[in-house]
Amino acid sequence: MSLRNFTQVGEFDIAPPLEDLAALPAWNWLNVRRMFAGSEHGQVDDIVLRFAPLHGPKSVRDVFDGLECVSYFPWFAMPGIRQLVEDFEPNESKGIGRVVVALLRPGGVIKSHRDEGAYALAHRRFHFSLTSAPECIFVCGDESVTMLPGQAWEFNHHEVHSVVNASEEPRIHVIADYLR
Repeated sequence: MSLRNFTQVGEFDIAPPLEDLAALPAWNWLNVRRMFAGSEHGQVDDIVLRFAPLHGPKSVRDVFDGLECVSYFPWFAMPGIRQLVEDFEPNESKGIGRVVVALLRPGGVIKSHRDEGAYALAHRRFHFSLTSAPECIFVCGDESVTMLPGQAWEFNHHEVHSVVNASEEPRIHVIADYLR
């Protein structure tokens, strides 16, 4: 079956990224995606590896639309994740954007939303599944998939999307953006 909003782009060894997470469990050290009221990601724990620069006065819009990304300490402390993201960088990419490890708690939901703004338009979004269960369903538009551990996927983050983790295990994905 051909999908419009999801493309499995390959497979990878989950051991090196999981070793990184065991060695540096830096969950929520920079709470960027959950810091505002009504966030769709309120039930997600994050480790931010690359993101917009947050030094100096900034508005939410500056962070939302800004194309510049900088590496934070986990990027350098997690070589397995860094190598994974670099290995899957598309040939036509003009650089790696934001990189976040996201843990969706058992029973958790990422509410329906679409990624908008200048940043979203300029980047392609990839998910690298480290842990997941068949009961964890990722919906985008009118399609749904279960991203199994070791699978790499690109998806259309411009469409309305959501995730329900109806399993009893956390779902952990590395989310990486690549500049078009």
